[in-house]
Amino acid sequence: SDIANLTMARYAYAPLSVDEERRGRFSHHQAAAEAERTAKVNERMPMFVGICVLVAIAFVLSRSPAQAGQAATPSVVPTTTSQQINSVPEGTAPVIQVVPTANSNTNVGADVSDNGPVIQVVKPVVAESPSSTTTTTSFSTASTTSSADCNCNIGELRKAALDATPPHIIECAAASDGESQSACHLPSATRYAALKQKGATLWMTGCSGAGKTTIATALEDRLVKAYGKHVYRLDGDNLRTGINRDLTFSEADRAESVRRTGEIATLFADSGVITLVGLISPYRGDRDAVRKRHEEQGIPFY
Repeated sequence: SDIANLTMARYAYAPLSVDEERRGRFSHHQAAAEAERTAKVNERMPMFVGICVLVAIAFVLSRSPAQAGQAATPSVVPTTTSQQINSVPEGTAPVIQVVPTANSNTNVGADVSDNGPVIQVVKPVVAESPSSTTTTTSFSTASTTSSADCNCNIGELRKAALDATPPHIIECAAASDGESQSACHLPSATRYAALKQKGATLWMTGCSGAGKTTIATALEDRLVKAYGKHVYRLDGDNLRTGINRDLTFSEADRAESVRRTGEIATLFADSGVITLVGLISPYRGDRDAVRKRHEEQGIPFY
């Protein structure tokens, strides 16, 4: 055993010497390189962001309005006349037909104005086929033109809307549509007793310059100052700057002006105000309609 111990080599791990100074120099160099890289990133980042923004702007500007319109519409068919499209499956999107103007390069046989293209929207109409029980979808054509080609009579449209729309009572639960709202308001007798006067409407008509406003102004001044009455004057000066500002002097607009003024006078007089109205109101039918509105609510009209 002694011989074996002499012949076997013995190994031991000796601790390695570490150069602290060298390691310190390496760590300092690594930190400096990292700081340099961070500075370069911070310096170049705004430029990178700016390039991204410019690319995005260029992409947005490169999209033409025509491409956006084509993406939004189901289908656009250039044609010059209305077309009847039958036997179209149910659920098919409407077809928009665009008639180009005379300035367009497309050959147009129809008479087209220079105010812009005529857009014809074909709307689906579901109809029952007489020969079978299956339902087919046909299309009816409605065309819209520019405002210069529109011969709409606003007076007739307004009259039709008024005739088709009954008076709506929303807040007054005690009254029905078309009936008096007195059940939901302070009784007129109670109001008049508290104000010590009754409401009424004095309607003055005549040509321009006849003296309607002059007489109404003098009467208003006298009744308020001498008798302490609650009086208010309605005429073109204070009506056409507000509620009648959208009306012209056509026959239909004059009739609408009289109707609106009559409704305002009815409310004023119902509240106990002596209302003085000075309007040209040349048509007897319009004045009679205002008189009828007052009589229906028991309000004096002179």
